[in-house]
Amino acid sequence: MRSALLVSIITLLVLTSGIAHCAPGNLFPNPGFELGTDASGIPADWWLWEQDHGKVKCSIDTAVFHSGARSFRMDVPEGGFTLLVNHGIPVAVGEKFKISVWVRAVDTKAEKSDAGVVVNAAFRRDD
Repeated sequence: MRSALLVSIITLLVLTSGIAHCAPGNLFPNPGFELGTDASGIPADWWLWEQDHGKVKCSIDTAVFHSGARSFRMDVPEGGFTLLVNHGIPVAVGEKFKISVWVRAVDTKAEKSDAGVVVNAAFRRDD
C-alpha cells in the first residue's frame, strides 16, 4: 500500500487562508478539520470520492499538522485515485480570493505520471 499519505494535511488553510479583500479569515467550512468526522473518518463539511471504494483509510491526525490542532490523513492504496472535496462557498462575480493549501505527501511513487498530489479549485455558476 502506497501511503499516498495525502496527509492531506490539506490543513486546508484550505483553500483560502488569506482571502484578498473579502471577509477576513477563512471562508471554507471546517478548514482545519476541527469539527469531528463521520463513521468513515471523513471530516464534517467534506466528502470523499474513491476510485476503489472502501480501500482508502481516512483519519484525523493530531500529531502532524500545519496550523490548528489537527490535519486530515488519507492512506491511499498504490494506483488508487481519491478526491477530498469541501462543499465550498458562494462567491460573487469579480470577487478576488487568495487560495492556499498545505499538503504533505509521504511515500508517493512517481512510477506513473499521475502519482502524487493535485490541488484543484473549481468554480461554477448556479444558474
